[in-house]
Amino acid sequence: MPRIPQLFRRVAVCAAMMPFALHAQSRRLELADSARNAPRTDVRPETSPTTRVESRVESRVESRTESRTESRTEATARAAAVRAAEAAAARRPELAQHSVHLVRDQTALGVVLYAPSFATAVADKGIPAIATALVVGAGSYFAASDYAAHHRVTGVGSDAATRGAVRGAIAGWALAQTTRADVHSTAGAIFLGSAAGMVGGFLSGNQMTEGEAAATTFGGDFLAVLGYGLGSSRANAAPNGRVGGAVAVGTALLGAPLGYLYASRASYRVTAGDVTTLWASAAIGATTAATVIANGSPTPPTVAAVLGVGALAGAFVGDRYLVRTYDHSNVEGQLVALGALGGGVLGGGVSLLTVASHQRMSGATLAFAATGALAGMLLTEHYVLPHVDAGRVLGRVELNPAGVLGIASGRRGAYPLGRVTF
Repeated sequence: MPRIPQLFRRVAVCAAMMPFALHAQSRRLELADSARNAPRTDVRPETSPTTRVESRVESRVESRTESRTESRTEATARAAAVRAAEAAAARRPELAQHSVHLVRDQTALGVVLYAPSFATAVADKGIPAIATALVVGAGSYFAASDYAAHHRVTGVGSDAATRGAVRGAIAGWALAQTTRADVHSTAGAIFLGSAAGMVGGFLSGNQMTEGEAAATTFGGDFLAVLGYGLGSSRANAAPNGRVGGAVAVGTALLGAPLGYLYASRASYRVTAGDVTTLWASAAIGATTAATVIANGSPTPPTVAAVLGVGALAGAFVGDRYLVRTYDHSNVEGQLVALGALGGGVLGGGVSLLTVASHQRMSGATLAFAATGALAGMLLTEHYVLPHVDAGRVLGRVELNPAGVLGIASGRRGAYPLGRVTF
């Protein structure tokens, strides 16, 4: 019997602890439910199938748009490169033609100018002189060919090299005559002058326009003629014109840059044809001025001064009314000059048949010739109908398509947009 009370005590203790155990278990269950129902932050929110499809479509459209944009940019750049290559290929025949002209002209000058002058300067007559001339003549061809193959040659530069060589040879001869040099020294001066004129003409002409080169030649030649006339007329002790030659060389060196400044700084356009008309108008002015002194006995300085003033006045009038108003091409300028020449000859012929039949070189003859030349120039100008002056070309702008496309692509780098030439 004593075991029953002990068992009873154990049951009573368990019964007393049961409420506390049930409460703890219920609390544990509540915490588990709250944790299960709480929102999860580490889980990606679920998307619907429609949203997934839309995102895939948008990504595909964006990738296709980017690929199309890149393909268009590449195609545009490729097309620009092709056009640039075609333009370069189109210019190659022109550049090659100018190179051929340079080689042809310098070879001809080598045979008729460089070789004889150099051979005469360094060798005596006979086999040595002939051998030297052959070497220099053939060397001119190979030197010009090698230079044209490795350097840029323009038509203006080629023509300026030829004109510079001829004028340099004349200047060398004039200076040699001034110093009363012997044959060898004179030949050496001719060779050095021609070589210096050729190099200077080519280097300067390669950077000029056709009008600037023609104006440079006009300035040098025009002042050289005036200088020779004034120098020769005042050098009574030198009847052969030695002082006049030296003065002509000096005035030519002064007139060439003045002619270039005239064409490059004028507010209107000066073309090579315009310069040709200046020669015609200057000749008409000199002929008109000669009518004043034709019937008298003027001294040589007076004749030179009057003709020089008349030529300057004629050139000024031609610049005001021909060069400033029109843009003559080479052919148009030559036609105007030819019309002036024809009109002058016609007017002089009419004078000889009528009022000046007993005195050929009179004021009346020169007046008829000047009037006919002016009429022939104006008539030819009316028939030619040259273009109206387009104004001065301040510069040239060349756009680089590849540089523009490079900037449009947004990539980092240095992209040249173009080139501006003044």
